[in-house]
Amino acid sequence: MQGVRIVIVTFLVACAFAVAARAQEFSATGVARDTTGHVVKSKIYMSGGKVRLDPQEIVSANEQAYGILDLAQRTSTVINPNLKTYIQQSPIQARQSLQFYATGAPPCPPTGATCKDDGPDTVNGRGAEKWEISQSMQGQTLLTRVWVDTKLHVWTKVEVMAGTVIVMSNELQDIHEGPQPASLFVIPAGFREMTIPRPGG
Repeated sequence: MQGVRIVIVTFLVACAFAVAARAQEFSATGVARDTTGHVVKSKIYMSGGKVRLDPQEIVSANEQAYGILDLAQRTSTVINPNLKTYIQQSPIQARQSLQFYATGAPPCPPTGATCKDDGPDTVNGRGAEKWEISQSMQGQTLLTRVWVDTKLHVWTKVEVMAGTVIVMSNELQDIHEGPQPASLFVIPAGFREMTIPRPGG
């Protein structure tokens, strides 16, 4: 199963695409599930081409961090308010997060996969366009289903399947459209940047 997860990450990175951010403003609850049935919820805010992700499951006080994505700059920053620090994620880590909020284009990887538009559908009462992406990797066929909100143009639901097993799913629930405070999307003053040591460095 570890190999399958690595393949999925590789596939999702390949699906990432750079497009201009639109003027979506909303808040929502993000719900992610894995094969073990573990559920992780986050509060999501989007405004001005930026996204903030606040995990609702806190492991410890020192790990009470949240993330800010900048869709135009293609960056992802993790901020720890208790330690008053922040970390800029690597480009690969950033792409994995940014792809869910990229807007304005079909969710199809550039090459190596079959991408099909399954037509209109609904997710939690909201109109969406459903897509199916099929790709063979390491002897397995991965099927990714993506629902793109017809108004906000973000991915409101994603399912990744290996055979008949849903290996990963991610969904936006309780979407509320409207302006979001600009203070949610900036690094607080006085916070210091932490760097991640490179292997062997």
